[in-house]
Amino acid sequence: MRSPGLLAQLVDPDLVTQKVAESVLDRMGMTLIVAPDLGIARDQLRANPVDVILAERFLPDGTAIDLLEEIRMSIVWNDIPLVILSADLSREFLAQCGGLGVENFISKPLDAPTLDAELSKILGQVPRRWEEEPESLRRLGMNRSQFENVLRLARDELVTIRRELDRPEALLGDTPGRLVLRVKSIALNVGAFRLGRLMDLVWSTSIHADDMHVVRVALDGGIQAFTNRVGDQGAPNGGGRASNLAFR
Repeated sequence: MRSPGLLAQLVDPDLVTQKVAESVLDRMGMTLIVAPDLGIARDQLRANPVDVILAERFLPDGTAIDLLEEIRMSIVWNDIPLVILSADLSREFLAQCGGLGVENFISKPLDAPTLDAELSKILGQVPRRWEEEPESLRRLGMNRSQFENVLRLARDELVTIRRELDRPEALLGDTPGRLVLRVKSIALNVGAFRLGRLMDLVWSTSIHADDMHVVRVALDGGIQAFTNRVGDQGAPNGGGRASNLAFR
């Protein structure tokens, strides 16, 4: 199953596992980022909108279970599927994982066919980042030129919102709620499903300072994605470095 534009994170110091994962994901059209430990994995998650995580059970500074617990507590990361890689898939360990809602495991040593099959199954359940363009054109009753104008308007609005979120007071009071509703409206109109889901998550809870950085990164990625879809080179700056991995 090809899944172009999706981003996978591998948390594993083993070089052989990294090579196998890189080969499989490259054939699937996916991008891979690698973290040898939990500390680097956390930093990568704060900077990149990851679609699926593959994590070795035992890591130099913790375990895959530690990472899973942190992910489930985050308003932004809590829907990311996690696959545990382990040479020891004992009944006791599987029972512990089941209690935390983990259902995806791959036995090590890793082999390409197993990884391909498991990822294809998981990614079939991952929400799409974008509606296919023909679907959007049909739904909106627009031609390509009209749709590009809508994308530009949406991109420019996101730029404005992104700049507002850089203000210190954006972390307080009712300001985030107003911005969230505006972003969600934009996302739904142009078929940016993942961005809409992000706004649902933010809207459903208070935004803390730790979460705000991840929201900013996702918005930077959304701005870049709109720019890529309309082919603009002279797009306005979103107030932060746009990640070209987000919302492809």
